[in-house]
Amino acid sequence: MASLTNDTVTRDLITVHGRGSLTKTIRYRDKASEQLIDIADRVLFFEIDGVSLRVELAAGADDFTRIISLTTDNIELLGPKPTQFGLRDETAAASGKSFVVWAGQIKRAGFKGAPDSENEAVS
Repeated sequence: MASLTNDTVTRDLITVHGRGSLTKTIRYRDKASEQLIDIADRVLFFEIDGVSLRVELAAGADDFTRIISLTTDNIELLGPKPTQFGLRDETAAASGKSFVVWAGQIKRAGFKGAPDSENEAVS
């Protein structure tokens, strides 16, 4: 049996089932002290190459978290082969500065769309 249920997230690869969605909490930590950094006012976007997907991160539960949220429709746009993603901090974009704070690959696993069977759902 495969270990993927809905999603698997590592440092450089995100895998999401084609019938699932993705919700990932993001936190910034100070490298020197490991203290959480307030990111409530940051302008953050999650971008996926090859599918023209750009999603602004939602507010988190507190000032130290933001949320990446991809719907099932977003996930269905992905292919089974990994494609590049980037998390961009555009807080200083007006002055021509943007920073990629996390990058890696994302892919879809499993099937997408309704199951192929013509049978009615079993409850």
